Parts: sequence; C-alpha cells; structure tokens
Amino acid sequence: MTASRAPPATSGLLSEAGSTAQASSGTAGRTSMRATSSVVVAAAPPPTTAPRTIAPPTTAAPAAPSSCNIKGNIAADGEKIYHLPGDRYYDRTEISPEKGERYFCTEADAVAAGWRHAKV
Repeated sequence: MTASRAPPATSGLLSEAGSTAQASSGTAGRTSMRATSSVVVAAAPPPTTAPRTIAPPTTAAPAAPSSCNIKGNIAADGEKIYHLPGDRYYDRTEISPEKGERYFCTEADAVAAGWRHAKV
C-alpha cells in the first residue's frame, strides 16, 4: 500500500561552516537534519591585459660586408661617432640608414667623412 505524502516542511538554518542545514518534519513527529552546501558561481572578471598594438614593419639595418664592419652612429645631439669591433658600445650600436648612419670599411673612410672615434 502506497500512501501519497506532501513534501515535508523545511526551514533553513545556517550552520557555523556556512552551509545550510535543512530541518524537515517527517511523519510521527520526528525531525531530521540533513546538510546541504551552497555553491556561489560568479562570472569571470574581464581580462586585465592591455590591448596589443601592432608596430609598423621595420626595415632591418643592412648587413655590413665582412670587411666594412665599422659602425657609423649619429648621437642624439647630431655628433657623428664611429665604433670599431671590440669597442665598449660596438655590440649595442645599431645602424639606422634612414637617420644617415652607415658602415665604413676603414677608419680613414670614417674620418674623411667627418666622423670621430668613440671616446669609450
């Protein structure tokens, strides 16, 4: 014999752990407790990375011929300075032909063009 019952009345009680305990009144005056846990679902925050910018294409400095490896650099103040292989800033110096910088094959060529040797 099957009896149809109405759903038990429940009241939510907050426990110290933050979950809700459900008290339900069953038949014969018994009260039972069952624990249910709550899960909070939140949307992910928007990305915090800065938008990417695309740099315009650059033209690489022309490779120096093996015999023309003296770098002619123009300083911010307009001074023309040449760097020899082994000089302190030789490896760091980049040649930008669009700024008038260039490679020289000999020190004599650099001096004749009005460039001076790097001081350091």
